[in-house]
Amino acid sequence: ELEADALVGAEGEGWKQVTAELAFERSGPERIYSSVVLLDAWTKHMQAVGRTDAAPLVGRLVAELATLRAMSIACTARLAAG
Repeated sequence: ELEADALVGAEGEGWKQVTAELAFERSGPERIYSSVVLLDAWTKHMQAVGRTDAAPLVGRLVAELATLRAMSIACTARLAAG
């Protein structure tokens, strides 16, 4: 038995609360940040070893990550709006 102040959200709305939190967790822009960090490290490595032939791939990956981030922000905004 939990104390009354342990309630998160409205009583009887647990599933709704959990699925809303999960939607934010899975669609939040922070999910993309780890990929950006990895891409940045890989790009620096490729530059350091003189692999300029990777530039077109880097450009495509940056474009895809930017698109995913924009979609994620839009999704989060829609979730927040209800």
